[in-house]
Amino acid sequence: MNKKYPFNKETFHLKKKLVEIIYNGAKIEINNITFLETEKIVNNISSCGRNPAEVQVVLNLKHASEYILSTKDSGLELLKNINKYVSYQESLEWGVLRDGLVGVSGIDSKILIPKEEEIKDIINSDLDHYEKMLELIVRQPFWDGNKRTAYLYTLLENFRDNGEIFNLEINTFANDLHEKYMESYESIENKIDDAKKKSIQLNSHKDKTISCDSNENLER
Repeated sequence: MNKKYPFNKETFHLKKKLVEIIYNGAKIEINNITFLETEKIVNNISSCGRNPAEVQVVLNLKHASEYILSTKDSGLELLKNINKYVSYQESLEWGVLRDGLVGVSGIDSKILIPKEEEIKDIINSDLDHYEKMLELIVRQPFWDGNKRTAYLYTLLENFRDNGEIFNLEINTFANDLHEKYMESYESIENKIDDAKKKSIQLNSHKDKTISCDSNENLER
């Protein structure tokens, strides 16, 4: 597929929406932040009484959004570089696929360490951009900033493909993401349960074999 990269005149449309893009990304993490507060923080006018961590979220999104305005990067490199900006000073490592287990609020299971090929498969899949965003978030490729990273990544990819900027409706997004988590980890738990059952059946079969051999030996 030939990509439409947002350079020159096309970049103008993204730039016009810059604060809105940052605001939507910030809403993912800061439920009650307003558009006006976001705009003032982005323009270094005021912190609007927000704590330093919340200001950092907005400024990181600003720098990540400025990066996607000019970059030619794509695929996993693009995803990593967006996370490098998004999770700056918020994460164990930024822009690097995590190498340890993480948890997600409301999910009992720990999320397994991501494999690079697995993330590439999601990136290169035929899913629409919104579904791809959800899949990337659920897989949690990074230590932190996964929702914001996936949002900016798929927003840019959608713009490159369609010349459109999709609007993230936070409530709908939250519900869809919750359902995706439940669907994904219910599937994982089922696979784990199946593996446990097979292991129990295998061990049971071995015990019976040993018992049978023992009886034959006694008879002899």
